[in-house]
Amino acid sequence: GQTWQETTGHKSWQYEFPPLPNYTYHLTLRVTNADGVVSSPKTFGITRLTYIPLTVSELIQRRADELAKVYMAKDRDRYMGFVSRGYQNYPRGWHNLRKSIENDFKSLNNVVLRFSVNQVFKLEGVIMADIHWRLTYAGLLEPKEGYVEIHFDPADHMKILVQRKDLYFGSAPIGHNGTVQLARAPLPFFDFIVTDLDKVGANTITIRVRVVIGGTVTFNGNVMLTETPRRSGRFRGTRPFPGVVPGDTVTATYIDELTSDWRRNVRRSDIYAP
Repeated sequence: GQTWQETTGHKSWQYEFPPLPNYTYHLTLRVTNADGVVSSPKTFGITRLTYIPLTVSELIQRRADELAKVYMAKDRDRYMGFVSRGYQNYPRGWHNLRKSIENDFKSLNNVVLRFSVNQVFKLEGVIMADIHWRLTYAGLLEPKEGYVEIHFDPADHMKILVQRKDLYFGSAPIGHNGTVQLARAPLPFFDFIVTDLDKVGANTITIRVRVVIGGTVTFNGNVMLTETPRRSGRFRGTRPFPGVVPGDTVTATYIDELTSDWRRNVRRSDIYAP
């Protein structure tokens, strides 16, 4: 309220000024009637206005990139912050969409999602975008892709009203059966190998190893395995355990998070008992 600029009009009026890029203005107004009485600025409240020097397509691409980022981070609350409470399309309603997204985040690992805006249309009260997407995650042998139609609400911070056609979310992951192998390498080393296509691209995993020598547990802890070659779903590691002789045991246990018959957290074990 420190600086006022005059404009004229009754039923409608306008005021033009050259805005600074990416600067937020706080605008209000006051009215003087024919008797010279000036209204309080509190009557009309304050409007926040930010000028962003982008085309509509560039603005939608930025919004889509932000959406992909929080999806890959599996941040449910931030993802739903991009969605209007008036969300209309499949799965119908804001709460049903949240459940679908939450299921994705529980099931998928090492997610990579990319959006590319194809076309943008300005409709009455909404901006409709045709967006190409490409999705990969652990265990998916070939990338998924398609075109999703998203409606953004310019009156509500560009939040999402509709998502339809080829949906990038809500598809159940394919489970694969993991295996663990334990073998004696040149003394005193042991080789541990896990194969699990659900972990393609994970780079590293851990297994639980238990060593019993002479009836005494000498080691009971985690051993890290490295994906070799990269994005193969095959993990290998070597660890020395000196003193293992006939009658002793080395047990390697791997937790298979998702199997081909939809079981979860199945224990896979292999035992070396010379």
